[in-house]
Amino acid sequence: MNTRAGIFILIFMGVAAVGGWFALGRSQHDILITDVVAEPFEDGLRVFARVENEGAADRLLGVESAAASDVKIAGITEGYQVVLPKGGAALLAEDGAFLVLREISGPLDLGRILPLAFRFERAGVVRTKARVVGTASAQVLPTAGRLEPVDNISVSLDVTRRPSSGDWKITVSTEGFTFQEPIEDVGHRPGFGHAHLYLNGVKLGRLYAPEAEVGALPSGPHVLSVTLNTNDHRPYANGRIPVRSEQRIEVPR
Repeated sequence: MNTRAGIFILIFMGVAAVGGWFALGRSQHDILITDVVAEPFEDGLRVFARVENEGAADRLLGVESAAASDVKIAGITEGYQVVLPKGGAALLAEDGAFLVLREISGPLDLGRILPLAFRFERAGVVRTKARVVGTASAQVLPTAGRLEPVDNISVSLDVTRRPSSGDWKITVSTEGFTFQEPIEDVGHRPGFGHAHLYLNGVKLGRLYAPEAEVGALPSGPHVLSVTLNTNDHRPYANGRIPVRSEQRIEVPR
């Protein structure tokens, strides 16, 4: 082999190696899972996370962990699944659906790292890790479990599908309630606050305005719902029942 040919082969191998390195560094799917923490819960752990979807609509089929033989999703609306809208995100949070791990091998020391494998219908298996913490995480509300009783606030939800894109327009109508962005050093103001938006029981996020968009969804039945919350995140409630509205929808195949 002459010198020129040898140099060419070396350069080609170098480029291929660099290309391969970048290929390995790229995400092989459109799902990004962040802010994953695990906290003691009953006889196991509950896991909170943020799941972002940069691609088409997808479903979470299940979650497994090499450290726990029992992994379930708590808080999901009965008969439904965790769904990720196209180009959207979902929160596994205390005031919605979250993971519960039981029959965990080894001690649950603070700082321990637990492997998790999320299995999606479209994206396949996405692996991540949860860290065991002993203090409130970003997904746990400091006012969780507390309600703000009212008798003059109501809410209704209207959901319409845009045929061209498959996206959904969300319109929240209220009485006795005003949407308000958070104001620094201003706490609860009666009748003011924000809404929490849920899909099949999974929290999609907070609404500080009466209109929002949700990306296209997988085919089949789903339920969208909203609750009204105070500025300090407590649900408004009639008695012990949160002020809430829902609409069931069917996405054609």
